[in-house]
Amino acid sequence: MTGLPPSPGATPPPKKPWEFVDEVRRDADAMVADAARPRAPLRTRLPWLSLLLVVLVVLNVLEWRRPRVAPQAFTSAEEEASARFGIYLAQQAVIHYRDSAGRLPPSLAAAGLEGGDIAYHAADSIFTLEARVGPNVYAYRFGQDLTPFSGAYTTLRMATQP
Repeated sequence: MTGLPPSPGATPPPKKPWEFVDEVRRDADAMVADAARPRAPLRTRLPWLSLLLVVLVVLNVLEWRRPRVAPQAFTSAEEEASARFGIYLAQQAVIHYRDSAGRLPPSLAAAGLEGGDIAYHAADSIFTLEARVGPNVYAYRFGQDLTPFSGAYTTLRMATQP
């Protein structure tokens, strides 16, 4: 040994067996002393535990009886704008399908739109798109002005601005 301190990460020299036994004995003595330490009797802790139990029961009952209101993620104006813009996107998909295939798609899924709440009805070369938001129905018939539907993007964009 050169007397230099051990380098970081170096393993310490192994303990002698009697050092290990002494360490275990010290730990056992500390545990026995901790167990022998006087504690507050249960009678003095019981009122606090009872009070805590009553408070927790009251809070649970109040939470349970509170009426549940589903959070509203979107305002009615945002839902309307979403329906109108969805119709605009569906119209664009149907026109693109018609221009590439030469006929109207049999469904919106065939035009590439799946999972939407837009109803699609096609007859000959005319189609209708409908979206329902609550009691309101928004409809587009082929040839109708698209401005109210394409302009809905502005309402949606404004809603996401901080």
